[in-house]
Amino acid sequence: MLSSRRYDVVLLGATGFTGTLTARHIHQHTPGSLRWAIAGRSSAKLQNLAASLTANQSEKQRPDICIVELNDKDLQDLASQTRVIINCIGPYHIYSSGVVRACAGNGTHYVDASGETPWIQDMITSFDSTAKLTGAILVPETGFESTPSDVAAFVAASALHRATKQKSNRITSVLHKVKGGGMSGGSLASGLTLVDDYPYRRVWQMLTDPWMMTPTPHAKPFPNRRSLISRLLGPFRHSDLGILTTSVTSPPNMAIVHRSSSLNPGVFDQVMFSAAEFIRVPTYLAGVLMHVTIMFGMCLIFLRPFRWLAGKLIPKPGEGPKEDAEDGVEWRALAEVGNDGPRALSIFRCKAGPYHMTAMFMAEVAMTLLQASETILKTHGAGFITPACLGDTYLEHLRAVGVEISSKVLFGQ
Repeated sequence: MLSSRRYDVVLLGATGFTGTLTARHIHQHTPGSLRWAIAGRSSAKLQNLAASLTANQSEKQRPDICIVELNDKDLQDLASQTRVIINCIGPYHIYSSGVVRACAGNGTHYVDASGETPWIQDMITSFDSTAKLTGAILVPETGFESTPSDVAAFVAASALHRATKQKSNRITSVLHKVKGGGMSGGSLASGLTLVDDYPYRRVWQMLTDPWMMTPTPHAKPFPNRRSLISRLLGPFRHSDLGILTTSVTSPPNMAIVHRSSSLNPGVFDQVMFSAAEFIRVPTYLAGVLMHVTIMFGMCLIFLRPFRWLAGKLIPKPGEGPKEDAEDGVEWRALAEVGNDGPRALSIFRCKAGPYHMTAMFMAEVAMTLLQASETILKTHGAGFITPACLGDTYLEHLRAVGVEISSKVLFGQ
């Protein structure tokens, strides 16, 4: 039984940039009765982190410390001692396949913040069947990529289904507002090494095929309403969402949303469905400039000299952007049935920077798995699922830590 294990949660890779933020969130926002540990290779760094957590909250006990090397024996031992592992060791495709293997084999629930879609696809192929046998629930990509877009899409589709009993066949996901940002050294390294280590055809598939992780046969895409000019230049006006243009986070996010559509047939159309992500911009010119910049960057990343130079200039792993209290994001999703039918709009708003959000989301996924794993297993079964599959319990956890999630149904034009 998982409940008899030594720990409820182990945070692996706790001393990195995102790991440290996650440790702070767990320490500040979870019950004192939580049995948890921080894990990694450096005893000194883990001791310093544990001491910093209790510096201002001495009434809470320090987490235990687990020294772990990334070999099969240590990872198997670690997975067998805990109910949930939150994994912050990236680049995931280089360091974390053994972590997934250990969790799947031991029936241990798993959470990460990877946006490395080809690697996630490989993990599903390799370990989904094992996880289904052992009862492990594995939830990758639960950070800024791709919790807001995935949850917003599911909330909108659910609201539309409750009001009309119809299933959504199109999702338009929009990063409506964002303040703050920047990327950590680990995130940038993940993107660069992914292109180095995977065949270009797999990277191209990640950029162009949002159905690459769907477990069911591809639904027929809903017809694209955008003009040829807007597809070439980027921006277009959406009657409900404003001026939109190309989003750099669309490939990983839409792969998760499309997987969610297959895993939640009660609210998503399984015959004809498509989802697309954009970012809202103030003017058409801003939209063109953003689109051109993203397209140019996507071309450059396939050039090895550019990746070499970028690798010399990016922050070191463990370093990341400064985030302040004014940072925040608002994500919107529009669920539709046909071109002129009813639609529902959801809003996902969080007042935190992307990395604080990632820490928050991963920690709350872990707490949801501790609280509602039996319900999730009955609804979706074990194996690889998405944030949207975590249901109302996850939404309650997010709202409890300050995330605003709402929806409304729109009728007519």
